[in-house]
This record gives sequence, structure tokens and C-alpha cells, in this order.
Amino acid sequence: MLEAVASLPITTWNYKANDDSIRHMGPMTQDFREAFGLGASETMIETIDPDGVALAAIQGLHQVVVERDAEIAELRATNDAKVAELRSEVKTLKAQMAELLER
Repeated sequence: MLEAVASLPITTWNYKANDDSIRHMGPMTQDFREAFGLGASETMIETIDPDGVALAAIQGLHQVVVERDAEIAELRATNDAKVAELRSEVKTLKAQMAELLER
């Protein structure tokens, strides 16, 4: 869903019945139908369909965030463990160095 939304061309346009100064923004109907296979018309996007696509995309983004948060937490835990291990090694090396210097 996210890839389809990301690749959907978004342009500005106006209705033929409106003055040229009145602009709208969104996908062309044909692009929207090709990307999502929604709607009953080849010439109109029904208002409910972009809402559903947006909600599905938000859910997809939420899942990406949850997965990234879990990955970040795992990396932090691994990093914290490695830092603790290195600190322990440094402490041991300092003790060994001090012992060598005393001799």
C-alpha cells in the first residue's frame, strides 16, 4: 500500500467547468484506479476511496514505525551490552597496567 501511494502521481488540475484560476490537487482517476483498483467509474474518484487508501497507508506507516522501534531497541540493547563489556575490559586492563607499573 505504501509503495502504491508513494508512486502515485499527484498533480494540480482544474475542472473544465471551473475557471482556470481554480486549482485542485490529487491523482488522476486513471492513475488511482491502476494503483488501487477502486471505484465504480473510469472518470471519477469517489470521495470514500482516497480516505480508505489514506487510512490503510497510515496503518502501514504505523507498522513500519513499530518495526523500526523494535529494531532500534534491539540495537540499543546490543550496543549497551557491548559498551558494558568494553568498559569491563578497560577496567581490567587499567588494573593490569597499574600492577605492571608497580613491579
